[in-house]
Amino acid sequence: MNRLIRAVGTVRSLIQAQLQGRFLRDTLVLQSGQFMLIILQAATTFALIRLLGPALLGIYTLIGSLAALAGLLDITGSQRVTLTQLAKAIGAEDSTEVTRVLAYFLQINLLYNVPLILIFFVAAPQVTRVLYGSPTIGLWAGALAFTQLTDIPTQLIGMVYQARRTMWQLVSYETGKVAIGSLTTLTLL
Repeated sequence: MNRLIRAVGTVRSLIQAQLQGRFLRDTLVLQSGQFMLIILQAATTFALIRLLGPALLGIYTLIGSLAALAGLLDITGSQRVTLTQLAKAIGAEDSTEVTRVLAYFLQINLLYNVPLILIFFVAAPQVTRVLYGSPTIGLWAGALAFTQLTDIPTQLIGMVYQARRTMWQLVSYETGKVAIGSLTTLTLL
């Protein structure tokens, strides 16, 4: 019986030590934030289904899917590279390297993603005219893809929060961003 009590005490101590560890705490914060995002996005989707009805929801989904193609064409990997290098620079407290890494991210996005989005913006109406008989769908998809460029500064902010391991701020920031996007979408309809 004493062995069982000691074993339970040891397990309890190990669990308490893990909960006090930064990695597990950060993981729990990120997972709770992800759960909040799922709930928020589900609520937005249900509201869109009710507001738009089947036909308009299909067009809305088509526009979103076409705009997502522009994001798929970004093959730079700049976000992953930047996050890794930024974490190293912040950990080393090297402000020169932090500046260099952030400049790299902006430069890659300006040199690659801006022209990509502009080409998509011009080409999408022509493609949707041929495929669906409606250039308007392509115009909306192009406009939606164009908004991805405005996400570049917000990605930088999120990466800094991640690299500095300030997970509560990251979760609050990301949740706020999605909430504003959801409210904007529902308001514009």
